[in-house]
Amino acid sequence: MASGMKEDEAKEKGKVRIAKVPYNMHHYGYLRGRDFLERKFDYYYRLGQKHLEVAPEDPRPYFNRAVHEVHCRKYFDAMESYKRTLELEPKNHRALNDVAILYLTVIGDLVKAEEHMLNSLAAMDENTHGEERARVERNLEE
Repeated sequence: MASGMKEDEAKEKGKVRIAKVPYNMHHYGYLRGRDFLERKFDYYYRLGQKHLEVAPEDPRPYFNRAVHEVHCRKYFDAMESYKRTLELEPKNHRALNDVAILYLTVIGDLVKAEEHMLNSLAAMDENTHGEERARVERNLEE
C-alpha cells in the first residue's frame, strides 16, 4: 500500500494492499485469459510508443518495448531495443541481464551472455533487490 495511505483510501483509489506473510506466494498465470493479457500488452506497447515520441532520450520506453518484443517472440527487435536502452543507461542491470539471456537462448553466444551477466552484477548497487542479484548469479552458475 502506498506509504501513509489508509486502507479505505487505498481501496477507493484502486491500490492493492500489500502485506508481509510468513510464507512464499506464487503466481500461477493470468486468470483473465490470454485475450486480456494480449490487450494489456498492446495497450502498454502503444503507451510506450507515445512515451518514445515525447521523450526519445528516456531509456524506460525502450526497455519496456524490448520486454514487449520478447513477449511477442521478436527477439532481434528486442535486442535492438535493449541496446538503445543501454546506450542511454549503460548501468541498467535489468537490460544487461535480459540481453545476456537473449545471447544465451536465442543467439547461442555463451561468451557474450556471461559478459553481460557479469556486467549486470557489476551495475547493481545496495538498493538492488536480493532476488534480482540471486537470479543473475543462478544464471551464471548454469
